[in-house]
Formats: sequence, structure tokens, C-alpha cells
Amino acid sequence: MSDEVNEEETDEEETEDDEEEEATAEVQEAAPGPNAEATQVVSEGTQAVVLKLKQDQTPAQKLELKLDYVKTNALKMALRITKALGSEDVTCKYDGNLHIRQMNSSRTTLIDAVIDMGAGLEKLEQPSAPQRTFTVNIGGFLRFLKDSQPQLNIDQADMIIVDKRYNGTVTATLPLLEDSDETIPDPKMPLGISASLNLDEIMTGLRRLSEEPESLNFIAENGSLTIKGGNSQMQKIEFSQLKTDMTSANGQAGYALPLLKALGKATYKISYATDMPMKAIHVITTTEYEGTKSVDKRVGIITVWMAPRILQE
Repeated sequence: MSDEVNEEETDEEETEDDEEEEATAEVQEAAPGPNAEATQVVSEGTQAVVLKLKQDQTPAQKLELKLDYVKTNALKMALRITKALGSEDVTCKYDGNLHIRQMNSSRTTLIDAVIDMGAGLEKLEQPSAPQRTFTVNIGGFLRFLKDSQPQLNIDQADMIIVDKRYNGTVTATLPLLEDSDETIPDPKMPLGISASLNLDEIMTGLRRLSEEPESLNFIAENGSLTIKGGNSQMQKIEFSQLKTDMTSANGQAGYALPLLKALGKATYKISYATDMPMKAIHVITTTEYEGTKSVDKRVGIITVWMAPRILQE
């Protein structure tokens, strides 16, 4: 529409101008996003592209998240594990807390992580809180989270990460990807053997071998847990006298070493049963001081399920 308007404009021209303004306003309100599809609207020779959401979709709400040092580290740990388990992209859900729940491409692992964003971990579901789902590339997200206290601004199409430094502000933009609509049910199976496992100690012990084993075998017997492994050079390693929580439960199962290494150097509460998936839980905590007393506060919970492998002695 021309910037110059004749002072003696007819009623018909004013009507056409109003229609064009309405079409322009509709384009501005429907910002493009991963769930949008384009249709064309032609009115009196003027063509406008209107972005209409797919059926049953509503415009995604803008989301602003401010992360402190502790929350940033908890989120980075969850992202590193998700990537190490074999995923390139991650879908996050915000409902007062930040959730990650997805399987890897080979369908051998499931990660379910929740980071406390202020709602508290005592009540994980907050129906009244704004719901927002967004998907990004994990590698790019991790690079953008190098700063200790970033602010995440998620709109229709991008994640804008702002880092305020002492000498200025750094702003980076990461494009959003199409959200995954996969529904993953909770695994339900009896896992009678449980133990606390320091993976850092296990991985340090494996360095004694000139070649890493492909998998580790977990054997629970008479209240004690033994972990065994061997490589192609006939070298063997054994971690013994590891106490379990279920003294009467016996059983054994094997798990791929790359999946165990993906959990990182942390302490996990593991549960498993003979030839059944392993459930590994790590609780991320921070220490807060109330007067002279120190209190451990939960910041995040990471739960990983991994499929078993055929035992090899």
C-alpha cells in the first residue's frame, strides 16, 4: 500500500485499506514456528501470507528462564547425559520445573530428568503453571550454556540466550526445532536388587585394563554385589563386596559399558533384576546454610533406564 494517500479518498478505498491492515495485523500476530503451516490469502489483488497453526495447536507462549550457577550446572549434566546416550536433539517441557524425557535413537535407553526452576521438586506437576515445550540441538545448547548465569528467552522460533557480563551483554540465538510428540510410558517392572554405585570409582578401576570391555556384568548374591568385565585380550577385572540394599535378592545382568560411561562420574542408586533393564537415579543437590546449620537441597533428579545385554563370562 502506498505511503501517499489522496485527501479525497473514497469510502471504497478506505474499506480496501482496512482489509489490507487487518491482513497485515494477522501476519504479525502469527509468528512462524516449528508447528506452523503457510496458506495464501488473496484480497483485491493484494497477496498476504498468513501462518495458521495446525489443527489442535495453540500459539506457543513466550518463556523467560533465569538460571543461576547451580541450575545451569544441573541442566548441563542432564544435557550431557542425553547426548552421550545417543540423542542429537533434546525436547524440554516447562511447567514450573524443566523436564527432559526421551529415548535414544536405538531405543536402548530412556532418560527422565527434572530440574528445579523454582516450583520445587516436592510437587513435580503444576497444572496451573504455563505449559511450554521446545526442542533444540544439544551441542549448540551446551555451547551456549558455558556462562554460569544465563537468561533463556524462548519465543515462537528461537531461543535467545542473554549473558550479562561486567563489561557488557552477550546475546546468542539458537533456532528451535520441531517438537517431538512421542508419548513414553513409565517402565513398570519388578527390580529386586538395588545398590549405591560410585561410577567414578568403577571407571577409574577400568583404566587398569589395556582395552575396555564391551560390557559389565552385575552379579548380586547373598547381599553382596560383584561387577565383572573382560576384554578381547583375555584381561579381566572384578569389583567385589559392593553392598546391596536387598540382602535376599539374587540375580545377574549385563549392561553395555558406553551406556554406563554416559552417566558420568557421579553416584547413582541403581536397581535391576536378572536380564532386566537397569534403573539408575542420581539426585543433584546443593548445600544451603541456615544460620550455623547446613542443609542439602535437591536441585535436580536424573533417572536413566538402560536395556540389558546378554551376559558374557
